[in-house]
Amino acid sequence: VYGFINCYVIVVTKRKIYKTKKLQRHMDLPYLANSTFDGIKLVAAVGGSCVIGLTALQICSSKISDQKELEKLIAEESGKLGLKSEVKAFLHDGCKAGAVIHFNDSIPAEIHVGGMFARKGVVRHELYHIYKNHHKHLLTYKSKLARLLNYYLKAEFPAQVYGAFGIKL
Repeated sequence: VYGFINCYVIVVTKRKIYKTKKLQRHMDLPYLANSTFDGIKLVAAVGGSCVIGLTALQICSSKISDQKELEKLIAEESGKLGLKSEVKAFLHDGCKAGAVIHFNDSIPAEIHVGGMFARKGVVRHELYHIYKNHHKHLLTYKSKLARLLNYYLKAEFPAQVYGAFGIKL
């Protein structure tokens, strides 16, 4: 595959606009591949930065101090999400965050938080996973790569946004 890209370099200052002569960049398959990989790296870096920022916002949210406060928060947030199923709450001493979701709907889901993860944003994040049934959708993909991409793009990112801002995507 061969071709040419015609482009100009334009520099704008307060007083004048400068435009260079037409530049020609020989475009072949290695050039296209490198450009594509550069784009993928950029998207990954920006996406990673967003996830880190959203996680920081969740960890900086208000701390949960006891079991009753955790149960009250889960009841409030379940109501906001419209969760009809029961969710059990477990507050731990050690650093822990996660949801245990059973494939048998008669067994209630569980949220385990503790240490620096005993925060309102983290609980909301885990409730969103339960609300959207993310555990069931992951099993529809046979490829590990497809499951990983589905998890981070379709499950984890919306849960991060809900945990940080309370916005349902």
